[in-house]
Amino acid sequence: MTQEEKYLSGFKMFLMALIPMTIIAIFAMVIPYGISHTTFYITFPIFVCIISFLLLLRSKYFWFLSESKIFDKVSTIFIWIIFVTVMPFIGTLALLIVNFFKKSLYISLWVLSVIITFIFGIRVKTIGKLPRGQFIVVWNHCSNADDILSPIVMGRRPWKVIFARGLKRIPFVGNFLNYIGIPITREDLNSRKETSNLVIEYLKERKGNILIFPEGRRLVVERERSKQKLMMDFQPGAFVWSSRYDIPIVPVVVSWTFKFQPRSGQWWFSPRTITIHYLDPVTIMESESADEFSGRTRKLMLNELKNDPECR
Repeated sequence: MTQEEKYLSGFKMFLMALIPMTIIAIFAMVIPYGISHTTFYITFPIFVCIISFLLLLRSKYFWFLSESKIFDKVSTIFIWIIFVTVMPFIGTLALLIVNFFKKSLYISLWVLSVIITFIFGIRVKTIGKLPRGQFIVVWNHCSNADDILSPIVMGRRPWKVIFARGLKRIPFVGNFLNYIGIPITREDLNSRKETSNLVIEYLKERKGNILIFPEGRRLVVERERSKQKLMMDFQPGAFVWSSRYDIPIVPVVVSWTFKFQPRSGQWWFSPRTITIHYLDPVTIMESESADEFSGRTRKLMLNELKNDPECR
């Protein structure tokens, strides 16, 4: 896309942002006068600003200016204000729906994930799709954003994720992890055995699919680009389960969510497009060990990551 095309696309998106503002303004003119004028004059401009900001945020895909930390920081402040205002209501509603209608769990999670990614300015692009049947998804772990993308990656079918036990302390996240998570304390050998037993039971009973981050922890992001690793070594757990119970591994490569939030503890993030690559399912070869199976899968994912222009 040329600079002129980017400029034109950005201008069109700006005009599109005016459409809902105009509709809201027309609707506001017919609101009964029972509402306090003072309340109206305060809340209406704020509401219009939030709507227009979200729409303009989505247009960053066509943004014709160079990336700016100032834009990212201002965006983040707005996003957190909107998130803190909206999410208690949406999260509570989703939990109530799940409590009353258990079968709605995965659909509710998927919808919640779509809403959150929209608010945070994440555009999701997918290449390929998940296969039918039962499988174990392995996915490169780059950022906190991976957590909110998980339901989008896994879709609306039954699944469970292996997660660090400390995440249960996060409001709403911890509540949903009670339904879809299998906790682990990686430093504790007994916890790892217990987790493995729960996963094996889940797979043997054919209840659904498993999502695991095979690196075991998030990728460390280096300040110097030349020192940046693409992926850490894999732990063998998922590949042992796959070979033992003849369940294929589906490698999923997510194009560097750490570009959205580069470092742990960094309060601002950069709204952007994140690409999800679904690779073909892989199974263990004859006379291949779990470690060799793990290394082969990692190599496939690493090659896909290297070929993605977003990761260069």
